[in-house]
Amino acid sequence: MFQFLLGLTVGWAFWGVCERYARRGLLLHVNPITFILMVIWGSSGFFLLRIFPQNEFSSLLQFLYLPVPDWDIPLSVWTGWDFLIHRSLLFSSNILPIACIGLSWLLLNFSRQRSSSTGLRVKSLLLNMAIGLSVGVSAHLLGDVLLNLILNGKDLILFRLNSIFSGNYSYRSFNFEIGNRGVIFSLVWVGLNSFIGIMAPFAIILLASAHKQVKP
Repeated sequence: MFQFLLGLTVGWAFWGVCERYARRGLLLHVNPITFILMVIWGSSGFFLLRIFPQNEFSSLLQFLYLPVPDWDIPLSVWTGWDFLIHRSLLFSSNILPIACIGLSWLLLNFSRQRSSSTGLRVKSLLLNMAIGLSVGVSAHLLGDVLLNLILNGKDLILFRLNSIFSGNYSYRSFNFEIGNRGVIFSLVWVGLNSFIGIMAPFAIILLASAHKQVKP
């Protein structure tokens, strides 16, 4: 629920900034309904789907009711791959959404350069979805950090005060790590990915506003 509310907040703020500074690109490439659905999927997943009874499709439904950064949970069970442990580097990042944005943007511009309308709407939809997904994943990553601070903030402060006198500067009381790389790396990783995950879509929308384009 926390990530859901944070996702809506970040999505609303992103939309407001785009409305002010890149309105034309927003109208060209971002449908508000698709955008908010992808923000929800990226940040919190459609968690209400958990209420449905377990059946043969439950394993597939996980990819709907789990947010994208948590997809490593079922995938690690299915594959047994160690690098897909929860909060893996691949899924606790914006690597996948940014790759989708880059690919769909290239395909869209390639179709325009060839004056081809084949699949133009589909490629525009893919870009729209990737933009919302990137913003949603960014919100989820920030939510993970904030939620850990809320739950463990008091213990962390007490631990840090104790470490001043004991000389033990371990961060184990703050249980947040990406890919078992340590807290400092994890915080930098989340900050960098969240920044890129929000700024890259904004740059695409801003770039679209600067060019004369016809909405497909």
